[in-house]
Amino acid sequence: MMAGRYHHHHKRSVDEEPASPVSRVSTAEGDGRRHRIPVPGEVRISIDGGPPRAPGDSDSDTVSTGSTRRKAFKRRGKRMTASRSYHNPTKVIGAEPGISTSQEIDVELYTRCEITVVDYGMEDMITTELVNETLPEFLARPRQKWATVRWINVNGLSWDVIKSLGQYKALHRLAIEDIMNTHSRSKTDWYSDHALIILTVQKLVHLDIPEADSKNKKKRWFHKTLNVPEDVDSEDETIPDVRGYVEGQDVKTIQTFQRYHGGPNYERILFMERNSSLAQKGLAVAVEQCSIFLCDDNTIISFFENSADDIEPPIMARLRSTNTLLRSSCDGSMVVQAIIDAIVDLCFPVIHAYQDTIGELELSVLTDTSLRDTQRLYILASELALLKTTIQPLTGIINALRDHKRDMYKRKDNPVNALASVGVSPIAFTYLGDVQDHTMVLLETVETMKRSADNLTDYIFNTVGNLQNENMQQLTVVTIFFLPLTFLTGYFGMNFDDFSGVRRSDAFFWVLAVPIAVSTMILLMNGPLLRQIAKLFRRRQIRKVRAIREKQEQKNRPILKLNAARRLTFGLKEAGSRPAKHANGDLAPLEEQPSASGSGEYGARGDDVSDRITIDP
Repeated sequence: MMAGRYHHHHKRSVDEEPASPVSRVSTAEGDGRRHRIPVPGEVRISIDGGPPRAPGDSDSDTVSTGSTRRKAFKRRGKRMTASRSYHNPTKVIGAEPGISTSQEIDVELYTRCEITVVDYGMEDMITTELVNETLPEFLARPRQKWATVRWINVNGLSWDVIKSLGQYKALHRLAIEDIMNTHSRSKTDWYSDHALIILTVQKLVHLDIPEADSKNKKKRWFHKTLNVPEDVDSEDETIPDVRGYVEGQDVKTIQTFQRYHGGPNYERILFMERNSSLAQKGLAVAVEQCSIFLCDDNTIISFFENSADDIEPPIMARLRSTNTLLRSSCDGSMVVQAIIDAIVDLCFPVIHAYQDTIGELELSVLTDTSLRDTQRLYILASELALLKTTIQPLTGIINALRDHKRDMYKRKDNPVNALASVGVSPIAFTYLGDVQDHTMVLLETVETMKRSADNLTDYIFNTVGNLQNENMQQLTVVTIFFLPLTFLTGYFGMNFDDFSGVRRSDAFFWVLAVPIAVSTMILLMNGPLLRQIAKLFRRRQIRKVRAIREKQEQKNRPILKLNAARRLTFGLKEAGSRPAKHANGDLAPLEEQPSASGSGEYGARGDDVSDRITIDP
């Protein structure tokens, strides 16, 4: 996770004491430290943009270029918001861009990598399994002449592996920096003899929940009863890691959507993780960066953080068969197309999981509308927005690859021919179009789900607002009805000396109350009553117009009338007889008989149906 900027001085005096190759640069917080002068031959990495400290200081340590962000994430714990530092620990202002593999630097980016090298041609294929220590020796040997394509797949990021491969193919220093910074944007960069494709891998994994956490969740019954979201445990001293697994593979530490796209507010990250729309099903979306190099000699180098086991097996199965297009084409750009296609295919289970989730939310909202669902819809909409930002750059990557078609630069007088030595073949150009179609389907599906989530949120607020309006309308009607009654009750309850109207019975009260109540309701509710009456008249007018239109359509509808005046019989009455013909050559009927029936009749009057056909028009 490093995109560090380096200051490198090339010369150092022999008499000088060797200093630490990497010194940490941090902010001096007014402690009066004496700042050390930079030593020649030293590589310095800035952590938060402050002044430097000597490597001998107690709180100065070697900086991790690959796991700095992860370790800082773990060490951070639960700090106060006011004490946060918003400086990027992987950037140095004004430093020289890029990282050179010929430069000696000391970094803590080390992982036990699983390296697979595949050399294949039309007739043979050799697969070699390597590790960090055996890779340089293998790369020193020349490639076999029959091996048209070489694919080097690396599972894990380690500086020694990156350095060996960078020197093997003279990879550009900017490309090396982009590999080590695992939060680079998805893009395609073109250099003189190789191209770099960076894209984001996202896959659906099952969460590995420890038994202790599952028991604690069962005890927290009030979260489900009162619909209280899961919060961050106050007893946690560090930010917990998220572990997940794909079916048939080992459990690994994963990086979720929230952690990959999140900022410095780790409280929000944990809250969104624990209340994710997929977490209730024990699922999560693991996100990581994939870097692919396409060289001009049909060499492909791919780097995965830990998802090579999901991409490599299906491609290897296709390469082992000589009948597949991937093997028979012997084209490095087809391997790149296969890797991108596999990464796109990993997105479909993620989309299906979110479709199932939004379907359940839709049923919950339509059957029991409640404001409590708005929180789940907001979290779902935010995750869909992150999903879209991850998938959408794939279209630009595919278009950039298709724009560099090899046969476009065959002319020698092309001014960009010097930069056109690397590109995709015509067959890869065609099949990249199929990958682009899949990407467009994913984007359209995500956009549809996001609109559905927004529409459901609007539906909830509209429904709740209408229910409140109906309740207020009912209360208004009751209030208007009892308003005159309350007035009369207060009037009749006064202490009059002589009130003859209430001596015998309470009939006098109702004689006054009923007309006054009706008059008051008509006076105060004349607007709704007039609108209701106007609505009834409009509906009555619409019904009249509809009836007139139906009558007119029936009158203008064409009616087929059969005038049954004669019965026409076609056929032979007797053996050997021939039908007569008109002057124009048409056959004339053999028998014309008057008929009172208007229906067709075949084989009537005992005639042989095989010889004669009788039709009553």
